[in-house]
Amino acid sequence: MIDYKEIGERIRTIRKSLKYKQEKLAGIVNVSPTTLSEIETGKSKPGFDFLYILSRKLNVNLYYVLFGNGEKFLDPLYSFTGLKFHVDSEQVENFFNDFYKSPLLQYHILGQYRIKMMTDGEMIEREIAEYKKKD
Repeated sequence: MIDYKEIGERIRTIRKSLKYKQEKLAGIVNVSPTTLSEIETGKSKPGFDFLYILSRKLNVNLYYVLFGNGEKFLDPLYSFTGLKFHVDSEQVENFFNDFYKSPLLQYHILGQYRIKMMTDGEMIEREIAEYKKKD
């Protein structure tokens, strides 16, 4: 059984680690301060949008939030899968060389790209827009 009180306590711990008041965190995750208070006390359960924004904007480890395991925050170099993700220029160059030379690789990667854009296109576009804002 899911214990929303424990999840709420972990969210409160994260907020306090960031030295945020409820109003500030509520504004970041697009909920009212009352809703955040109810989530922190276990009276309400956090929705997908809440958890997604918490993870993406504040680099919060959702495995910690939901299960109490691991670090509160993710290393910025981690992907959603928890694997270290580092790409150097040689890897990029090798990828493009292989992609240019292999129709099979092109077909597979572009097929996966199309599928990903159909299922998560809006999320990807938001990530790109956020990345552009940083430049």
